[in-house]
Amino acid sequence: MNLPSLPFRINQYIFKQAIGSGGFGSIYLVQNMNYSNEIFFAAKMIPLNKNPQFELNVLMGLSHPNILRIFDSFVYMDKMVMILEYCDSGSLADLIDVDNNRNFLPTNFFGCFAIQAVDGLCYMHQHNIAHRDIKPQNLLLTDGNRLKIADFGLSINVLDDILERPKGMSFLYAPQELWNSHESRFYDPIKGDIWSLGITFFELIVGHLPWKGCDRDEIKKEITSALIDFDEVPDMQVRRLLFKMLNVNPENRIDIFMVKDMLLQIVARPKPRIKLIPMTHYKTQPRHNQSVPLTFSRVKFGRTSKAKNMNLERRMSITLTQPKF
Repeated sequence: MNLPSLPFRINQYIFKQAIGSGGFGSIYLVQNMNYSNEIFFAAKMIPLNKNPQFELNVLMGLSHPNILRIFDSFVYMDKMVMILEYCDSGSLADLIDVDNNRNFLPTNFFGCFAIQAVDGLCYMHQHNIAHRDIKPQNLLLTDGNRLKIADFGLSINVLDDILERPKGMSFLYAPQELWNSHESRFYDPIKGDIWSLGITFFELIVGHLPWKGCDRDEIKKEITSALIDFDEVPDMQVRRLLFKMLNVNPENRIDIFMVKDMLLQIVARPKPRIKLIPMTHYKTQPRHNQSVPLTFSRVKFGRTSKAKNMNLERRMSITLTQPKF
């Protein structure tokens, strides 16, 4: 059955506009008539034939500051509707793809977001839940730069008797998730999360995925062989962390708690001071007008133009504070 034309109302929720869609279903921006008009929620609608019950159970069973919250759920026509926390600052994928021009995160900003993702994943793994779809698009940001792990459609309880590999192909899947069942009987979705998180970290810190192949078959070979150029990672401590996260053998791959320990060392290390060299304003030689601010042309941010960098800085809210541990 087709949905009514937007905007439409279901129970106390007013569906304002569509904000996302995919193989899982659709997401809408909604308001609750019992709350202020300034408060928004995200409504995820999943066809019942896609078996959304496990995702619902996972969301209902998890409660952590870095995991997307669920407030309500109900069935409407042939769809499951989940009323979720709305993250109005997009995702980490939006942050590194400003205006369709790839950027990378400086180490201090990377550390701030990475530690939040690790905290959420630590909580999930402690409760025996593997996400199995960690990627920048599923790491959402609130207005206060709080990171939220989202989209639990592929998540699985590792205590289940049968652990099936995820179907399809993703450039962030771990090697053992792409092997055929006859190639290896070993499948650990928890260690698969570590790999996907490591590839996500690589993309955030470098600005692109590590794969060089031109088609899916070539990239699949690179993934299953772990052909990764770690020299592209400029920070030595981050490089060492990724090397341990992206071990092709899952038995030798570190767990999420070791990831957290290494990441905390990176976040807590002293920050080098940047010396800003004041340059004379282009309209004044010398600078007589004291109300005209100095420009600092020697300081660069990322790889993009000045306009792009200013946009990235503005979206990242430079007043970020490191989370307390």
